Amino acid sequence: MTRIIAIEDSPVLQRLVEITMRGTGIEVEPCLDGSGGLETVLADPPDLVVLDLGLPDLSGWQILDRLRAEPATRETPVIVTTGETRGSVADRAATYDAVTLEKPYTGAVLRATILMLINRRTVVTSPT
Repeated sequence: MTRIIAIEDSPVLQRLVEITMRGTGIEVEPCLDGSGGLETVLADPPDLVVLDLGLPDLSGWQILDRLRAEPATRETPVIVTTGETRGSVADRAATYDAVTLEKPYTGAVLRATILMLINRRTVVTSPT
């Protein structure tokens, strides 16, 4: 089963992620703080991480630094979510090979982005 971890301190947005992915066969594991989320991801790397940049205990950037430094999570797809609308945030996220979603986002946009990234990971190419 495909598993994603949502590191988001807003219970409302956590619920949105869970409801949005219902019926897809993708398990959503919620983490309401950065340190617990990071520990969970490193202990058992998921297929994808949804990561709020504005967490109260660790910043999303600190978490991304750790994820990209670890061999087991270096290539894990990450969707960063933020209320920040400056282009520099998206540019910085791109240096981590992360996709940015600006808050507020819709469930449809979130679902499409998650499915696109999950499917991109599972595409197998044949040698020519």
